[in-house]
Amino acid sequence: MSAAWAAILEAMRPSRTSSSGVPGALRRDLELARARKRLDWETQRRLAIDPAKFAAVRKRRRTRSAACSMCGEFCAMRLVGEFLGSDGKADGECS
Repeated sequence: MSAAWAAILEAMRPSRTSSSGVPGALRRDLELARARKRLDWETQRRLAIDPAKFAAVRKRRRTRSAACSMCGEFCAMRLVGEFLGSDGKADGECS
C-alpha cells in the first residue's frame, strides 16, 4: 500500500476529527447517520446541534408515518428497510 493510501485510510478512522477539525465530530456524524437510518428521532434530537429547534420543527411538521415530513410515504430509509427486511434496525454500519 502506498503512503498516500495509508494516510487516506488513517484520516478516515472514526476516532479522528472530521474535515471541520473538531475532535470527535466524525464519530458524532456517524452516530447521527445511523440514527437517521433507523429513523430514531430521539437520538437525532440528542445529537442535534440545536435540540430545541429540532424538536420544534419535528412537532410542527408531524406526519402520520414513522418517516420524516420531507419524504413522507416515499422515505428512502423506511422503504429500503422494508425491502431488505431490517425493520429500520441499523446493521452497525451505514453503508
